[in-house]
Amino acid sequence: MAVGFALLVAGSGRLLANDAFADATVIDSSQTQFFSFVSETGTSEPGEPPHAGSPAQESRWFRWTAPASQPCTFRDIFNEGTVRLAVYTGANLATLIPVAQGNGGVAFPAVAGTTYHLVVDSPGSDVVNLTVYQPGGADERADAQVISGALPLRVEGNNVLATVAPDDEDWLPLYPPVATVWWSWTPTNSGAVRMDARRSVIDARLTLYEKSPGETFVRVSAGVDIAVLQVTAGTEYLLCVDGLEGTGRIDFLLQEIPSGVPPNDLIANARDLGTATVTCDGEWIHHATSEVGAPNEDLGLPEFGIPGDRTLWWKWTCPASGTYRISQHGSDRASSIIVYAGSPQSGNFAASSNFPEGTLLNATVGKLYWIQFKTFPPHAARVEINLHPATHEPGYFKHLLDRGYFDLIGPDRHPEADPDGDGFSNEIEVACGSDPHLAQPDDARLPRLLPHNGGWKLEWQRDETYLTGGPGLPILIRGTASANLAGPWTYPGETTGNTSNVRSIMLPGPARGFARVELDNPNWRINP
Repeated sequence: MAVGFALLVAGSGRLLANDAFADATVIDSSQTQFFSFVSETGTSEPGEPPHAGSPAQESRWFRWTAPASQPCTFRDIFNEGTVRLAVYTGANLATLIPVAQGNGGVAFPAVAGTTYHLVVDSPGSDVVNLTVYQPGGADERADAQVISGALPLRVEGNNVLATVAPDDEDWLPLYPPVATVWWSWTPTNSGAVRMDARRSVIDARLTLYEKSPGETFVRVSAGVDIAVLQVTAGTEYLLCVDGLEGTGRIDFLLQEIPSGVPPNDLIANARDLGTATVTCDGEWIHHATSEVGAPNEDLGLPEFGIPGDRTLWWKWTCPASGTYRISQHGSDRASSIIVYAGSPQSGNFAASSNFPEGTLLNATVGKLYWIQFKTFPPHAARVEINLHPATHEPGYFKHLLDRGYFDLIGPDRHPEADPDGDGFSNEIEVACGSDPHLAQPDDARLPRLLPHNGGWKLEWQRDETYLTGGPGLPILIRGTASANLAGPWTYPGETTGNTSNVRSIMLPGPARGFARVELDNPNWRINP
């Protein structure tokens, strides 16, 4: 989990702390993210080498020892065009060996145990950043990194130092390959699998290949952030990831798509959301079908190989008259949302949308509404439905990288945000659909939802040093979970993660769930 901090240097006319090479600011080797705000320019020293092709003028120094061999970037995020950056090894100015140099940002392969000297040479204020990346993925197809394990399988890596090969496929003309990395995977079961890379920092260009007789590879699927692959047990597949407009951290999940028609495929089997004021749900739509006599559904021409629509149904009874939002944040891709007042066959159309933010519905208390989700090419493998009062949405509905969740905080807290009536000012209460990924795994302040034992768990960080008044974040002291926002809320007990300050709890089940984390300091605000 990445942790960052900022170093402020105020103007005072004195010699700056890291103006000289010998007085470089030391970066903690345990950090994977380091930020420093440089508010004054430095000076050059006798014997200082030129940086990025120009003589040293106004340099500031940092020193960092790599704890492991992994890719890194050193960049300025304030004045990218004018700042000169350089990375060196060596014991003193006279023996410095350049590792990487450039304007605005550089990337370099760090070697475990090596001390690096990082310099920023700029005439103004700057914010510099050192990022250390999780290794993963091979630059060349022939060296593809082998991955294995039971699904769901999470894979991490990066394409920071990757290159492009002449035979990398250019199937997306506006975004040709620029930095491809490769994994090899041989599934143990046959069926449909979703590759979900939305948690990556980059917009991931995915290309999937099947190994064929003669040691050749045939492209069988492709997509941006999401790709669906029909796999055969024992067959080798190559997974290629690139960034549409840059490089960075890669984080994807291989997840089995349940076989068979989903349970709410037909109108008669519409899933009942009850009378909840705030609710989420989700379902795999990959194997959904069209229905004879259903409105707004094309049956296709199966005899000519033309498939029909893939549609799913929900129904909801309005608990109180008002304006509600029905959105699809968290879905693989945008689908059509069509809402009917009363029986769908009656054609009493109420609202519709093709966008992730969904549609507004002016609903009447006691009235039954039917909600149709219809996916279109490139088809979604899974859809998520979120429903809440539109009048409260600025206060508690959030979405990060198209992952939707309810963050029930602030002055517009919905009354049900404290359903157990304990009066505790909970800072975060998260309502999740049945496939809940939060897209900020590197922010220690945010709880994370992760697949675990066929269900989902809520994981968060607590800082033990805060107990004694030491530095760190306020402790996230307790997590509770419920199958419904109205409760009852239970405390299933915390499990220790891979470090002493990481805790987690299981959500109630594979269906929609609600999780809450309470802070010990109700005045401390989390800003995702």
